[in-house]
Amino acid sequence: MRGIIPFILLFLLLITGCGVTKKEAIAYDSRLIHMQNKITRELVILGSLLRSGNFTGIEDRRAALSKSVDLALEELKSIGPFDSDSRYRDALVSLLTFYATIANTEYLEVIAILKQSSEGASDQDLKKLNEISERILKSERELYEELADAQKVFEDKYRIIQTGAENLP
Repeated sequence: MRGIIPFILLFLLLITGCGVTKKEAIAYDSRLIHMQNKITRELVILGSLLRSGNFTGIEDRRAALSKSVDLALEELKSIGPFDSDSRYRDALVSLLTFYATIANTEYLEVIAILKQSSEGASDQDLKKLNEISERILKSERELYEELADAQKVFEDKYRIIQTGAENLP
């Protein structure tokens, strides 16, 4: 009987010491949410400048967005998947890669059109801007839904309950 008690204690210690903790899952989740929120804030600022027609510094804001997205992608790749599950991280990588693409293509095109037609956009300009906007919104919606689904699966798996506080700047 004496020999079995240490074995049972060792077994229990090994079981409780293995795997990831909820605290680690929360930290990972918070890190990904923070990255997404940072990029979202930059997108909102750039969008506000585009809508205002104030082009002072707009190229700098677009370049800052592009750089921030690139840095976030580097960080995401360096942290890797969580507990061998990469779906959540991969979904965020896909969304941020999309943001990098639009920052370096569509937003350049939109800025050029808006600057060129500062006296008033032609019907052709408005049609082109609308097409770009619809294309961006459609792609973003699909990628965001995939991210939201992956995040929900992750949070359900590790029993993480979001309070909303993690979404504050």
